[in-house]
Amino acid sequence: MTQAKGKRELRRKVSTARILEAAERLFSERGFAQTTMQDIVADAGTSIGNLYFYFENKDQLLQALVENALAEAHRRGDELAARVAPGPARMAVVMFSNASVLLAPGSRLLAILKQTSGNVLADHVATRNSDRIRRYMADNLPQLDPALLDYASRVWTGAGRGAIEAHTRQSELDLWDTAEFAVRWNLRGVGVPENQIDEAVAVARRIHNAT
Repeated sequence: MTQAKGKRELRRKVSTARILEAAERLFSERGFAQTTMQDIVADAGTSIGNLYFYFENKDQLLQALVENALAEAHRRGDELAARVAPGPARMAVVMFSNASVLLAPGSRLLAILKQTSGNVLADHVATRNSDRIRRYMADNLPQLDPALLDYASRVWTGAGRGAIEAHTRQSELDLWDTAEFAVRWNLRGVGVPENQIDEAVAVARRIHNAT
């Protein structure tokens, strides 16, 4: 990479980071519908042309915020899952990680999603998670028929989508109880014995309580 190209890339990262930080703050504090692109320009200290160069509209901004959170959830989930022996517990840890990053009480993202019914996040997570969950299933649920992996991963992510939507509507529910319900539902659906499910949930709760 040339020095000039490196400088341009750095400016792009700094500029988009400032825009996204402003959008996240304003969406959560003022409301998604009430925030204008001009509000974001003023808060980010940039120009309207620069904003539209990177993002066509508020929906693209929200999708970028969701993508950043999802990338963090995946990074964190992979790191924590690596501490656990292969098996159902790794599946539980990954789901708990998604919940802790995407639906953390008091987070700006959760405040935004309450206004948008959670659909933007739920759809995006379901699409992005399907291949990842399929890989985790193949590695950690050897009893699952390989011919059913595609179907099972879609059902798993569909249940996760429903849990996200439910939590954004009723965020007074305990986050870990919500994650546990989704974990138990999904592991039962792929035939994991109840005693192994209990152990997987206990491991996931222990790891996330310690972090």
